[in-house]
Amino acid sequence: MNLSQVDVLAIVVSDRNAELFAVFCRDNGLYLYDKSTDSLKQLAIVDGIVLLDKPIKLYFHTPYIGVTENFGLNAAVINLNTGATQLFRREDYHADVSSYSMAFIERQGRTLLVHQTQWNRLDITDLQDGRLLTPREISIEEIEPEKRLPGTAPCYNRLNYMDYFHSQLLVSPQFGRILDNGWMWAPVDNIRCIEVETFLTGYEFSTIAVEYTNGYNWDRPCAFLDENRFVIAVDRPSEDYYDQDELDAYLPRTLEFYQFSDIDLAEKRLQPYKIVNSGLFSHNEYGEISGELYYDRDYKTLIAIGDKGVVIVDTDGNKLYDNPHMLMVEQKVEGKVKNPLFQWIYQPDWHIFYCYHADKKMVEVVKYQQLVINDSVTL
Repeated sequence: MNLSQVDVLAIVVSDRNAELFAVFCRDNGLYLYDKSTDSLKQLAIVDGIVLLDKPIKLYFHTPYIGVTENFGLNAAVINLNTGATQLFRREDYHADVSSYSMAFIERQGRTLLVHQTQWNRLDITDLQDGRLLTPREISIEEIEPEKRLPGTAPCYNRLNYMDYFHSQLLVSPQFGRILDNGWMWAPVDNIRCIEVETFLTGYEFSTIAVEYTNGYNWDRPCAFLDENRFVIAVDRPSEDYYDQDELDAYLPRTLEFYQFSDIDLAEKRLQPYKIVNSGLFSHNEYGEISGELYYDRDYKTLIAIGDKGVVIVDTDGNKLYDNPHMLMVEQKVEGKVKNPLFQWIYQPDWHIFYCYHADKKMVEVVKYQQLVINDSVTL
């Protein structure tokens, strides 16, 4: 069996083998695809995933493969060694606009899963025994509502309750920290820093807000540079929210850099230590950017994939390479957009770009060095 015999919905490369891919298909089958032999092996039928007409996302952390309905309610984790499947689910509250994201982390020799269970609740589960490591009660209750004067705001008693919609998660290289790329009402996007050890006892209120140029644009491009540093790609300020003096004073910027060690615990805020301007992504009519951002620690470069194709810069924002032909694009079959959004993905550990081509039923892989050499660019 090979890829020509299945209807692929999502694909991700292995964290242990650059020739091995996890593939999820319309028959609810999870497969392993070996590119070196062009062979496909079924691992499991994952009946818990039901929204096959919406984007599916895969995660590969040997010996586990995770599957989520990206804008749905269901998720699963499959153990490659045993074949066992664990099913997970989150609450249905604005799930259609909040990514159902998961993160694998290693702690004290155990593999843990960080996952959403409610719109404002993250949990951590030990995958080896299924034990929930973050049990808690969450509640909100108005204080003496009968005494509140008309036109005044209510006051609440909150127990582990934060008005925050969890969305895309990004884990640090050594698994100690997480970026939560979510949002709050009105709505406004809000990235929060999570220290895993602190979160195990402090939960949502132990997280720290990141200060950046935000708006109505969550799940924005961001990347860890190392265990302490990360970078966020930011929007252009909208004239609808800033007056001309503020816009004139605004420094041109597209990337903001941060260090966990700079967190102000008293204010529960983190401000950037460096701001650079580099044209990685285009802005839409609202000044928003979209795409994916990766950091290659060996080459010490940032790789952006979006509507400008592939753009590579150093950490000072200097452009080193661009290829406008490698776009993040929707592939179509018989005139219709085929689900999900198959796009170029970069895997920094293997230094490869890869993309599943639905029309050709094949995975294309391009090495970092091969790409830049072929285009006569030296880094």
